[in-house]
Amino acid sequence: MSSALLYVVNGKVVTKYDYLLKVGDKIVNANGRSVFTVYDLSYIFGSDEDGYIDFVVEREGKEVALDGVKFDL
Repeated sequence: MSSALLYVVNGKVVTKYDYLLKVGDKIVNANGRSVFTVYDLSYIFGSDEDGYIDFVVEREGKEVALDGVKFDL
């Protein structure tokens, strides 16, 4: 039997998967830096020290903060 961990954020029930990058997300910002091209993102990944990236993405017309997305680089 599997279980899902649910959270309540600003009165809305969400799962941990709501805080992951999804197909169709447009990355606007990563670790406080604007992202315009894949080269911007490559620089941010290359200069990251802890393997966690804080993103702001545009999703379904709204900006969504995704804090502490883990990457094993």
